[in-house]
Amino acid sequence: METIEVLIADDSNLILKIITKALLENKIHHYRFEESKIHLARNGMEAFEMMGKNRNIAMLISDINMPFLNG
Repeated sequence: METIEVLIADDSNLILKIITKALLENKIHHYRFEESKIHLARNGMEAFEMMGKNRNIAMLISDINMPFLNG
């Protein structure tokens, strides 16, 4: 089972924590998440920059309405 690298983009710290916790408690067969491979962005521009720098990100979970650049 391969560890999946994820980027979560949301301007709410509470939502970032909730999604991170849900991923770490994941029970979906064939998917595994590690805290060190979950990246957090607090606005659209930050997420866009992280995606450009890290080509290993395989999943993006994004809010629709965020500052600077919407999802």
